[in-house]
Amino acid sequence: MLGQMIQLEDFSKNNKNKYIDTLITAYCYEDRIIDSLERNIEMFNIRRAIVLIYNVVDYLDNSTLKKWERNKVRMQELMESAGIKVIEIPCKDDNVTELSKNLETIVKTNGEKILIDITGFTKNYILKLAQIFDSKSTLFLYTRSEEHRPPTPEEQSLSINKIEPIDGFEGFVNADKKDFLVLILGYEVNRALAFLKKFETEPVFTLIGNPHLEDEAENKKYIERAKKANARLLNIHRVALHETSAHSYNPFLFAEDLENAIMQFPNIGKYNICISCLGTKMQTFGTYLYWKKNQNCQVLYSVPYKRLEIGSGAGTSWIIKLEDK
Repeated sequence: MLGQMIQLEDFSKNNKNKYIDTLITAYCYEDRIIDSLERNIEMFNIRRAIVLIYNVVDYLDNSTLKKWERNKVRMQELMESAGIKVIEIPCKDDNVTELSKNLETIVKTNGEKILIDITGFTKNYILKLAQIFDSKSTLFLYTRSEEHRPPTPEEQSLSINKIEPIDGFEGFVNADKKDFLVLILGYEVNRALAFLKKFETEPVFTLIGNPHLEDEAENKKYIERAKKANARLLNIHRVALHETSAHSYNPFLFAEDLENAIMQFPNIGKYNICISCLGTKMQTFGTYLYWKKNQNCQVLYSVPYKRLEIGSGAGTSWIIKLEDK
């Protein structure tokens, strides 16, 4: 196992008021970011916060942008009341390249106690932050949505701006090998279909998530809903669905699922492995854990024209601790 995943309530029993030099978070339109920040402040003694400000006017509609602005003001109030020094960094949702340079001027990656709340980050930033701050001195926190609704047909048909390798995750591409494309599926089928236009490989290998709840009926409903959302993709002849579902909410177990699925594919050594996670943020973190052991693979990110809010409320918060590289 590459680390631990602990419920925040259990973690707090032995770590209440644990000192944190730097909290790294982002302003976000989802209301759970407020609950997540409140839990951070209650749990930890935080000296300062680095808050990323995305270019939200480029990809949020007016009503969602207003939510983002309200949440921004509320987060600022919470941090000010807690006496936390705030440093704001503007960033582009489609480009993580400048992130390392900006953070290197502010944060000492060796020695500082760092808490990264990934709840409000896009998936490319989750991967990059995990790569930059992968050490025992870093804690990652994630607050799940309490509920998820199925996306509407209109939302499922949202188009893609571009698909590109993430900075630092370009891997090693051998020109003499064919690409083996692995897609971890979510609910936005057009993001997945866009990969078929970019890659002419056969097969395209897909995985569907399973929350592994105690209620098996709920697990089955989750899987069937994902299959239904991706029916157009899964009915294409060159798309293969892995028969075993992958963990949705435990990144360490998901990384194992992903590795097992890829290694079971015949003659996998003959391919360049390319991966894109269109599923949950915890699966994205698990994709990082897989990449950490298999750095020749390439991790791709699809940039949507518009972002969805299908979650509501704040569920359980989790602490993720990594072992040193």
